[in-house]
This record gives sequence, structure tokens and C-alpha cells, in this order.
Amino acid sequence: MNKLYKQTLQAGNIFMFAKGLVHFQYNPDGKKPAMAISSFRNPHPGTVSLALNLFTTAIDDDILAKALKTDVVTTISFLGLT
Repeated sequence: MNKLYKQTLQAGNIFMFAKGLVHFQYNPDGKKPAMAISSFRNPHPGTVSLALNLFTTAIDDDILAKALKTDVVTTISFLGLT
């Protein structure tokens, strides 16, 4: 079963994603810019099936809709496709 790990970071904080963990970043303060720096252990990090991992977690529907550049109704309709 997929599990959502959720953390609100402050300036100077870091968060490390485990290998193979599907992840996303969201800046709740649209007035201030956010910066993310990423790196991988090797030049071929591999892939993970996104549909099952993305639509079977507790990611807020509003955030998911913004990430997919669509509306909540359309996002919820994707659930039937997984």
C-alpha cells in the first residue's frame, strides 16, 4: 500500500527522498519563490510507475489538480483509470 509522507519545510531545511520514492514539491506561499536542489546516486536513476503511486495516496486533490494543471473533477476522474 502506498503511504504519503508529508513535511512542511522552512528556509534552510532539507528533505531526502528514498530511492524509488515518488515525490512532489509544492510551494504554499505563492508570493515568495521556493528553490529545490536535486541529485541522484548514478546517471541512470530508473523509473517508477507513476499512476498507481500518484493516485492511490493521500495527496490533497487540490494540490494534485494544480500539479496536473487541471481541475479537481478531472483529477478525481483519473482514479477510475488506475
